[in-house]
Amino acid sequence: MEFIERQKQTFVQVIPARYSKMKPKQKRLLRLSCAALAVMLAVGTVPFLRCFAAEDGAEEAAVSGSDLVSGSDAETPADDIVTIDGGTVEPKTYNYSITDGVLTIDESGIIGDFKIYENNEITSILMNADDITFYRFACVLCNALTTITVNGNNAFFGRSSFRNNPNLSSVIISGSNHSFYTGAFYGSPNVNITFKCNAIQSEGGFSNLSDQNTVRVPCGFTVNDTTVTPDNVSQFFNEANVIIYHGMTKTNAVAATCTEDGNIDYWTCDNCHKIFSDANGTTEITEADSCPRPRSQLNQDCRRCRDLNRRRQYRILDVR
Repeated sequence: MEFIERQKQTFVQVIPARYSKMKPKQKRLLRLSCAALAVMLAVGTVPFLRCFAAEDGAEEAAVSGSDLVSGSDAETPADDIVTIDGGTVEPKTYNYSITDGVLTIDESGIIGDFKIYENNEITSILMNADDITFYRFACVLCNALTTITVNGNNAFFGRSSFRNNPNLSSVIISGSNHSFYTGAFYGSPNVNITFKCNAIQSEGGFSNLSDQNTVRVPCGFTVNDTTVTPDNVSQFFNEANVIIYHGMTKTNAVAATCTEDGNIDYWTCDNCHKIFSDANGTTEITEADSCPRPRSQLNQDCRRCRDLNRRRQYRILDVR
């Protein structure tokens, strides 16, 4: 806020002295600029002013909040229950349990700015509930954090919400209707992300990813209603290595008989419904390839059928 005050003082002292020396065209331009600035200030859309004001607020929250989940200095009630303030939009208190290093979130809630800060006890975050929001910088500098698992729906990851977690290596996202905002995993260089859902919304949520990161998405996966393909992966995941995988269901082999078709082991993708001869989806086959013909068709001189026919014939002759 001191920065803003200094800019105000500069404006008040310098502009009037120079205004009298300006040409009419310059004066009109200045008046228009001042009017536009006044409108922007009124609605709070001046980018650099909002930035400084927001950073001041975030810093205050980081150093003064007694409800931070921050290692040995945290105020941890009995029974391993950690209380985290719901944030600035919906002030409400939510209880999250930590057991053996796992922070389990079993109810909807908002985790505000810097609420999980410099915690070296949490190794994993398990999100089981729907409608969980991580504000910007919600989980920062947690050196022990390695895994995040999302099982619920409608999760929101704000700007840099999981920033600077150096050992975060695995993020597994199931459920549906998740949203990611700018650089959600910024400064977490070892993160690898697996999507088990079919679609997400993202506004630069993965803009920080490099070729050191791997992202796995199911075939038919969409970002902002656009299907991810090998040709457009960089549009959504920057320089990350993107693997488009198939969600497979196995059909076990059945031997063909004299009269019935059999089949080999094969796998069917739950999304695109293609058939593969391997679980990794590298060799596509057709349904006909998966079903060997009956023995009688493969070998017209089927010993079993011929023997049965002979025995029947022999019994009939013997009875007579």
